Amino acid sequence: MDLEHSLERVGERRRVAQGGSRDLRSAVARRIALVGLGLNSHMNPNLAAALRRRFPGYSVEWIDVGPLVMNRKAVPLLLWGHATSEFSGKVGLNPRRLKSCRYWTTYLFKLRSLSAAREIAKKRYLFSIQIQSTFDASVPGLPHFVYTDNTMLANLQYKTNRREDLPVTDKWIALEQLLYEKAKICFVMSRNVGRSLIEDYGCAKDKVVCAYGGHNSPVRVNSKNKYDQKNILFVGVDWERKGGPELLMAFRSVKKRVPEARLTIVGCSPSISEPGCEVVGHVPLLSVGSYYANASVFCMPSRHEPFGIVFVEAMAHGLPVVATNIGAVPDLVANGSNGFLVSPGDAQGLADSLGRLLSDPPLCEEMGNRSRAAAQTYTWDNVASIMSAEIERIVRMG
Repeated sequence: MDLEHSLERVGERRRVAQGGSRDLRSAVARRIALVGLGLNSHMNPNLAAALRRRFPGYSVEWIDVGPLVMNRKAVPLLLWGHATSEFSGKVGLNPRRLKSCRYWTTYLFKLRSLSAAREIAKKRYLFSIQIQSTFDASVPGLPHFVYTDNTMLANLQYKTNRREDLPVTDKWIALEQLLYEKAKICFVMSRNVGRSLIEDYGCAKDKVVCAYGGHNSPVRVNSKNKYDQKNILFVGVDWERKGGPELLMAFRSVKKRVPEARLTIVGCSPSISEPGCEVVGHVPLLSVGSYYANASVFCMPSRHEPFGIVFVEAMAHGLPVVATNIGAVPDLVANGSNGFLVSPGDAQGLADSLGRLLSDPPLCEEMGNRSRAAAQTYTWDNVASIMSAEIERIVRMG
């Protein structure tokens, strides 16, 4: 697939589509294209709603790239073929390993890009915004913006990762870099991703803007005496990657110091039989708030974490947070202020921090109040406000 040639043709079709009467051009120019993949942990619909509030009088039109690509009958087979072609030299012909490579081929990056661009070219838009950076939705002649919680090379900030361990090829990285070059502004959710754009991809500092992120589950009224309940809450769908095993080890140690301590696990269902531990499993988004409202401390000691919206949700519910000092987490948790940070894998550090908080409910409440105050920055309306201010410097809204 010749992506550059295809996009040139898409750009030409877009310029033709812009013709017509002055009234028609005025009407359709009040559209904004918002492009992404599915719900994205419910982030996409919440950001879309915030942008609609921020741009009254404009139609923010959601374009989901996923169905545009995956609904084509030949695509699943082609993904296997391109995964074998691009990655067999790296991972061999092991079907299990190749399966995970299917979604990181340059073929899929280009196919998503072209599908998004073709959809955008069907109408006249004022500008476009894409969420995440696993494709390039830019169209020639149309101002384009990116909002992402991670870059591929930001994964090298984790000490356990090496360049050769990344799930992509250098050609994929080149496509990602081209996306950032073409974007008018690259909005990021945290400072570490901003540093990656500048240091790893050569983006100009004035093109990189931290717009933060928001929380998705509704904030519930906290239960009375929640800080006395000595209830540690974990919310995550990936028990291993989110540091669940280390948390369980820490909890066993905490129980020796605080026998009445409890651990509530929401979002996943690990096979655990531990006194004081409740495994809730998956719950609807609207129900998650009740678990935050009844917790004393939030703990998710992730081994790898681009952002972690659950931290913001916990903070909005007034919870002190115990987590690892990786990725975006230090942006959210100030060590010793609204929680404690430890190194990944440090079960004893987790136990010490959790034991200190559960043994001191007033300290829990004090740190929880600081969390609630810090969470004021992390709302989708604030994200949309920051984005709109930067966009309006570049795009004539009319």
